[in-house]
Amino acid sequence: MEFKVRTKSQEDGVVLQLASLLDMLMGKVVQEPKDDHVALAQGLCSFLQSRESLGPASIEQIMTIAFSTGYFYRVFLEKNNVEILGEESEEMVTNTSSKPSSEKSNS
Repeated sequence: MEFKVRTKSQEDGVVLQLASLLDMLMGKVVQEPKDDHVALAQGLCSFLQSRESLGPASIEQIMTIAFSTGYFYRVFLEKNNVEILGEESEEMVTNTSSKPSSEKSNS
């Protein structure tokens, strides 16, 4: 897969190969570790373990879940005025319902 990136200085764009893009992204992760990312990763792991979702999942499925969760986390941060206070919510990590929060009723 290739990604064509257009910038103000290069209207024609630059084509990045998948490996180059991943290398750039991983470089940012290593250079700029973020406490909220660590907390979310640990929370995601606990969340999947509590629902016994890790057993039958392949590494590709787990990576897809993690990458997709990261994408939607970024969208959440961009679209909302979020202040990161520190410790993650215990409810997020210890909730053992088999349904995602988006599917739960408001009862």
